Amino acid sequence: MTSLSEADEFVHVTGSEPDWREAWYFDFFDPRSRLAGFGYAGVHPNQQIGDVIFALWRGDVLLARFTRWDFNIPRDIGEERLGFGPLCFEPRRPFREWTMFFDDGACRLDLSFEAIHPAYSWADSETALATTNSHHYEQQGRYTGSVRLAGIEERIDAVGTRDHAWGWGARAGIRRWLWASAQFGADLAFNAFQV
Repeated sequence: MTSLSEADEFVHVTGSEPDWREAWYFDFFDPRSRLAGFGYAGVHPNQQIGDVIFALWRGDVLLARFTRWDFNIPRDIGEERLGFGPLCFEPRRPFREWTMFFDDGACRLDLSFEAIHPAYSWADSETALATTNSHHYEQQGRYTGSVRLAGIEERIDAVGTRDHAWGWGARAGIRRWLWASAQFGADLAFNAFQV
C-alpha cells in the first residue's frame, strides 16, 4: 500500500479532462446462500453525469437489477458521489471498513465490508500508471449484513472485493479489459486482469 494514503479512500478533486471519472465497485459472494451481488457508482463531473449499476443473483438466476447511466449530477459534486440514486457507499475506517446500502423499493441491501488484506494499488506494480493521473486500487474483504427481496429477509456472510478508481490518463486508450477476482479465505486471494 505504499502509494496510497488515507485521503485516497475519499472523494478526489476533479481533474480537467472531459472524461475524468471517479468510481467505486463492490462485489461479493455468499457460499451458504449462493447469493452474489455487484454494486457500482461512478461520476463524470465535467460531463455532469453519474452512473449506477446494481445486480443480485442466486446461482445463475438474476434476482434484482438496477442500471442507470444518465443521472444528472452537479459539476461540483462532492461527498454525494458516494450516494446517489438507490445506491450508497460510506467509508467508516479508511482501508478497514465500509458500508454498502441499496434500496430501489423492491430490493433492500444493507452490508458492512471489513478488509482482510491491505489495499493493492495498480501503480505499485505498473510504473506507467505511477506517472499518470489514473489511480486504481482494490481490496479483498468480508461482507456481512442482510438483503430483503419480495418481503423475505436473508442474512449475508460473504467474501468479495471492493475497488476505487479516479482520474483518466492511462485508461483513455483502453478498448476493453477482463477482470476476475477470487478469495479462498483470509490467507489466499487474487485479482487478475487482461487489458
